[in-house]
Amino acid sequence: MKCPKCQTINDFESVYCYKCGTKLKGEKKQTHHFQYFLLTIFAILNIGLLLVYCISEVLYINTLASRINQRKHYIKNFRINLYHQLQDFIKTINKNLTIFKKF
Repeated sequence: MKCPKCQTINDFESVYCYKCGTKLKGEKKQTHHFQYFLLTIFAILNIGLLLVYCISEVLYINTLASRINQRKHYIKNFRINLYHQLQDFIKTINKNLTIFKKF
């Protein structure tokens, strides 16, 4: 900041001139209302988008998890049924082999 009396350049935050002691007039502080307004709008939009994303993820993941569980149960039941059918098939083969051995 320049001193109005002696034209000495002082620090920006100085209240008095360091050379002559004249009181320096401080510049009006700039208010950044528009920047704060934009920052607030941006923050609100981000929070809103985050909430929408989280809700959609929860809904999608829950449906996806239920589908996966259904598929797991289907595969598990399929394997159990296949195992039982193979077991029955082996039993019938053993019966038939014992019948042929008697002859």
